[in-house]
Amino acid sequence: MTAVKIRQEDIIACTPVESKKVYIREETGHFQKIRRYLNVVLVTLFVALPFIQYQGQQAILFDVGRQTLTLFTWVLYPQDLMIFAFLFILAAFVLFLVTRHYGRVWCGFTCPQTVWTLAFKLRCLITVRHWLLTMKREEKVADQGSVFHSTKTWAIVSIVIYAFKSAQQA
Repeated sequence: MTAVKIRQEDIIACTPVESKKVYIREETGHFQKIRRYLNVVLVTLFVALPFIQYQGQQAILFDVGRQTLTLFTWVLYPQDLMIFAFLFILAAFVLFLVTRHYGRVWCGFTCPQTVWTLAFKLRCLITVRHWLLTMKREEKVADQGSVFHSTKTWAIVSIVIYAFKSAQQA
């Protein structure tokens, strides 16, 4: 097989050959603040939704034993599959419409995967790592072979949490 020669003027764009390491940093700014507040609202709504009462009953209830889905005053049975399918088709079209007109709003702010990823990443991982070292310095120190290498850091955190839990149970 022969190597193909590409002329320099035919290259549209190229990536740099340097292998610089990319360091993660926490995002800041106006829209990031809105995103975090919206994240708290959506996670709270998700957690609180089963506890909403309507006329003395749970407002949204998926009862597997009785094979019913209760949405406020509507009770859907298995024979109401067409209504259920229509609701999901309508929800899909609303999702398509919102994504079409406000794609970045959906994907970056309100998509369930984004919401839960942000909640886990920001509240758990970054918080624990931030306690140990500052965000910028952490990976740079880890690259230099320091004691606070990422694996060692999580091992230390795990041992401390285990010791704390064991002390509480005793």
